[in-house]
Amino acid sequence: MEPIVKRPYYHFENPNRVDKEKKGRGFSLGELAKAGLTKSEVRTLNVNVDIKRKSVYDVNVEALKKIKEEGKEKLEQAKKKKMEKNKRKAEKKKASQRKE
Repeated sequence: MEPIVKRPYYHFENPNRVDKEKKGRGFSLGELAKAGLTKSEVRTLNVNVDIKRKSVYDVNVEALKKIKEEGKEKLEQAKKKKMEKNKRKAEKKKASQRKE
């Protein structure tokens, strides 16, 4: 089964044809910043990032905001899981220091 990955669309013009829309490789870092997403949130939401792209399209920023809203529950679960993991690490470290 193929993983579900969110990718942007971009438009390009060809003088001989009508404007086309094509699926891109990923969102630019500028688009991620404008949408208010961090790199860890992007990984959690399974969104592709194209680090070579420098352009920022409002359509893609809006798409990212929509993805962020839809994935809020997933982000909260990931945050809780990370906090529990850090808590267990801290407890383990304290236990090892007591043994010494």
